[in-house]
Amino acid sequence: MSSIVVSPKVQKEFQILSKLFKKLGVDAKVLSDKDMEDVGLSILMKDV
Repeated sequence: MSSIVVSPKVQKEFQILSKLFKKLGVDAKVLSDKDMEDVGLSILMKDV
C-alpha cells in the first residue's frame, strides 16, 4: 500500500489529525524532524 505524508503547520492541526486517524483505525507514525530529513535525502538520492 502507498503512504501519505502529512505535515501539520500547528499543534492544533496535529492533534485533530491524530484523533481522526485513530478514530478511522488508520495506522499513523509520528516522525521526528531528523526522520523527515532522512526521508527527503533518500528521495533526492533516488532521483539522482
